[in-house]
Amino acid sequence: MLSEMDLVLDWQQRGMSARVLGLRPGDNPLLDKRPARHGAPLAEWQAKCEAWAFGWRIEDASRN
Repeated sequence: MLSEMDLVLDWQQRGMSARVLGLRPGDNPLLDKRPARHGAPLAEWQAKCEAWAFGWRIEDASRN
């Protein structure tokens, strides 16, 4: 099982890879998978979603 930090780093890398492949911020695969309820599932989804977007922005900034 991944630690919380490993999970964030994994999703940041996924976002960076997505930018390399030419995907746009709206192509975040988690956007279509938002949990319906509050609590842990929502918080975990939000952390992953934000990490993907941050990774995308990091890669985008390095290319501009």
